[in-house]
Formats: sequence, C-alpha cells, structure tokens
Amino acid sequence: MSAQLDLAAGVDLLRERRRELGLPDPQELRASQRSQLVRGCGWALLLVGGVALVGVLLTMRAQSVLASLDREALVEAKVAELEQALNGRRQSLEKLGSANRTLANALVANRSGSALMRDLQLRVPQGVRLREVKILTDSLEIKGEARDPLSFGRINALQLQLARSPLLDPQGVVLSQAERIRSEGSQAMGSNQVGFMVTARLRPPLAAGQEALILQQLGADGMVRRLQMLKGEGLLP
Repeated sequence: MSAQLDLAAGVDLLRERRRELGLPDPQELRASQRSQLVRGCGWALLLVGGVALVGVLLTMRAQSVLASLDREALVEAKVAELEQALNGRRQSLEKLGSANRTLANALVANRSGSALMRDLQLRVPQGVRLREVKILTDSLEIKGEARDPLSFGRINALQLQLARSPLLDPQGVVLSQAERIRSEGSQAMGSNQVGFMVTARLRPPLAAGQEALILQQLGADGMVRRLQMLKGEGLLP
C-alpha cells in the first residue's frame, strides 16, 4: 500500500516537475508526434501524387504535341506535293499555250492560197497572161507574158497593181526578168510578146481583225473562220 502511494506520488511529482519546466506530457507528446507523423505522411503522399499527376499531364501533353507535329508534318508534305503537282500542271499549260500560240501564228503567217490567187486575178492588167505562180515561204514567184503594143508598160502596170495588194509588201515587188520571146522555128527574136518573171514579198501578218476583213473581201471564208476561232480562244490578239 505504501509502495503504491509512493509510485503515485512519484508520478505526480514528475508531472508537476514537467509542468514546472514547461515540458509536455509524454502521452500528449506521443499523440502530437503521431498526429504530425500522420499529417507529414499525408502531405508526402499528396506531394508524391501531385508530382505523379504533373508527370502524367506532362507526358500526355508531350504526346499531344508530338501527334500535332506529326499531323502538321503530314499536312506540310501534302501541301508540298500539291504545290509540286500544281507547278507541273502550270508548266504544262504554259508549254501548251506557247505551242498553241506558235501554231496560231504559223497558221496566220501561212497565207490562204485561194485569197492570193483571187487577189492576183483582180490585178492582172489587160494584155498580160500569167503562165505560172509559185507561192513560196514568204514570197510569190510570178511568170507570164505581156503582148505588144506597150508590153513593157503592161508589165510595169502589173508591178504597180501588185504593190497595191493588201497581201503583199509594196517595197518587195521586183521585176526579176523580162525578155522577148523567140518565135517558134526561128532564131530571130519575136516582136509581139515579152516573157517576164516578177517576185513579190508577202507582207507581215496583220492583227486578226484586219486580216479577217481583207480575207473576207477576197472570199477566203475558210481562213476567216479559222482566224475568228483562234481569236475566240485567245490565241491571237
């Protein structure tokens, strides 16, 4: 009984002493430490969870960025492919347009034979007979005969008429040859006809509208329709 009182008194004395020294009660200290440990573990778990969550979010963001970059790279590749195809088609169209314009200019430059012959018939003076007409690349070669009287005057009149032709260059009409024709069965020079050769340079092509008007007046309807079609397609100015 005395020992129990002494133990109780000893305990009481320690408690009083701790209070005097301002020390916490051991049970309260253990409870406080346990509470702090629990809170620390909770904060640690929360921090670890937050870090893990941030890591997951960053990983997802990185994957999203990579996927976006892949899509952009794919789109850029498609755009580059389309631009290359478009450039190829544009070059093909330019080549085709250039070839069409070249062909159109060649068609315009190629004079209508019917128009030339029609114009030539209207310009042959009386007393002149044409024996041969050659349509060369850029000129006409005309051979014929002029009868007396005034055979050389008739040839000169033919030159003047050719110089007035809308299809010929007035500066390009040249008398290349003129001589009297020998009589058949005789070495003597004949006196009633003069053979001649005239070359006439074709004039450069005019604008499609002017060219069509001239050809229409000369009855070259096929060439007129051709010019109108080419102009309608934008191949001629």
